[in-house]
Amino acid sequence: MGALPTTESLLASHGITAEALTSLSERSNGSGIKLVRLAKEEGLLDETAALEVMALSLGIEPVTDIDPQKIPPHILEAVPIQFAKRNKLVPFRESGNTILVAFADPKDIKALSDLRVLYGRPVKAALAPERVILDATNRAYEMGSGDAGDLMEGIAEKGLD
Repeated sequence: MGALPTTESLLASHGITAEALTSLSERSNGSGIKLVRLAKEEGLLDETAALEVMALSLGIEPVTDIDPQKIPPHILEAVPIQFAKRNKLVPFRESGNTILVAFADPKDIKALSDLRVLYGRPVKAALAPERVILDATNRAYEMGSGDAGDLMEGIAEKGLD
């Protein structure tokens, strides 16, 4: 894997001028994430562009939308909803043997490590807005509990409870 692009080069690729970059850099004290937040606050980047710059500067995938209906149920089953909400994450896709998990904070090493233990397989972080993660988490787990509710209803109807 090659070197990651600098935050400054990613911002420039989104049309931010050298003059604006210099001003932002002076105010951010060298923090790449803070630099992106400042650019967003000043209207130089929209939310999607800011997410993309932050993700690419970390070498991870940016995710702007998660369809809960496309999340494989078996990857949700390993992660308690309380854990997902507390850590602002949602597993959303498989790629080979690897589970892809959207994080609001992809630098949350402890949660990433815990997920690797829960799954017993590789886990790769992606970056998504917190609101996208919470919405996907709520909807995906709600759909899963609906299936369990249907199962329990069927059992009650058959008199197996």
